Amino acid sequence: MTFFANQQLKPKTVTWKGGIVDAYPLYAFLIYGRATATIKVERQGSPILVSPGLEQLSEPELHQFIEEFKKYVFGIVKKEIDLYGEKFSLMGIAGRLKKYENRISEIIGGITIDKAISPILAKLNLNPESDEGKRGFRLAFYTLLAFLDVPALKKMTVYDWVFNDGRDVVKEILLKSDLQVNKDTYQFTELEINTIVDTLDTHFR
Repeated sequence: MTFFANQQLKPKTVTWKGGIVDAYPLYAFLIYGRATATIKVERQGSPILVSPGLEQLSEPELHQFIEEFKKYVFGIVKKEIDLYGEKFSLMGIAGRLKKYENRISEIIGGITIDKAISPILAKLNLNPESDEGKRGFRLAFYTLLAFLDVPALKKMTVYDWVFNDGRDVVKEILLKSDLQVNKDTYQFTELEINTIVDTLDTHFR
């Protein structure tokens, strides 16, 4: 991994050692085999501005951040290679790095009910208008949303879901839960839970 000031973008001016210099957003150039990728380096959602010679990277605080950034990126690449094997691709790595930081509660909250439930019903050959379909799977999704109020799940990120057994945590919660609806008790079957989690998985990758 190497770093460069992206001089194809419009420069901004920053103060450096008592003077005013032109600065550009910092980017990383990543190589894996014959594949390459460029990643915009940001800190707390904001670009890092550096001069073409990257002199600012000598500052201790920024130097430490860059070292942690490299460790994080290399760690993600290694985990993806372990997980996907020959299917691993460097293409799209910049977007995935950002996505891994998102909380699943935020992603789930942005999914419409129909978009989430329809694939589940289709996989289990259930009519969405049937009583079983309406009760079992619409409530399953609402229940998963409710579980996201549990502190451990509310903090769960996509990284946790993909690499830290987050899927299994959610499965265990659903498997051990009895859902009370209009005085009726509904307990999810293992098949239903696996199908729900597999469908949600498509939104997290």
